[in-house]
Amino acid sequence: MQTHDTTQLDPAPVLGHGAAAVIESASFLAELAMLALLGVTGARLGAGTLGFQLALAILLPLSVASAWSVWMAPRSSRRLADPSRFWAQTAVFAAAAVLAGLAGMVTLGVAFGVTATLLFALTRVL
Repeated sequence: MQTHDTTQLDPAPVLGHGAAAVIESASFLAELAMLALLGVTGARLGAGTLGFQLALAILLPLSVASAWSVWMAPRSSRRLADPSRFWAQTAVFAAAAVLAGLAGMVTLGVAFGVTATLLFALTRVL
């Protein structure tokens, strides 16, 4: 019979488990919101032909999702370690916010960038 050593359990989280679950869920929603924001931004920045608008609306979120899945996803074998991962996430959020601003959605871009960065900062204290 195999026994488990319970003397070396992880320390208790700073926030309760309920708050941690809410923040983790909100962080995931921020990731999804970023992809949607990039899609809308791509369509708006692709002023001109419909084909260029569609290409940017698809390629911007697809390229970010691809990079995110390689370097920042929880199950990635090449996941960046903190604090590098946090800074990479912040850079992606900032880029999405700047692109949204360039597409005429300044308030939305700033609100997204600040909110997403705060959420992901909070995941570090869970």
